[in-house]
Amino acid sequence: MNLPKRLPKMFSSIKMTTLGTSIAIAGFLYCARNVKLLVLRKDGKSVSFVTYGPFGRNIIFTTPLEKVSAKASRNSANSAIPLKVKGKMLHYSVDTRGLFVHPQIFDSTVGLRRQL
Repeated sequence: MNLPKRLPKMFSSIKMTTLGTSIAIAGFLYCARNVKLLVLRKDGKSVSFVTYGPFGRNIIFTTPLEKVSAKASRNSANSAIPLKVKGKMLHYSVDTRGLFVHPQIFDSTVGLRRQL
């Protein structure tokens, strides 16, 4: 066994495996933070987020409106509205080019900037 000659190949394969895994995780996190659909619940006090998940599945969670804060308004955001959910890492992104069925309701509920 000639370990010194095999060492660079082993390190190279470990680096490439680590790089590939980190790119896959970053891609998953990016997709999981893009909001596919926002649903205001009937009680008017909670909202459901539907985001993209792995293998075509959706990730759905419901949170009270008091825990959601928009970092920009719908009119001032260029391409996406960043939404911060209390207790969750990072921000969720809502595309401004998407369909807002009731823009006034969005602006007065989810689109508000709250102190979290």
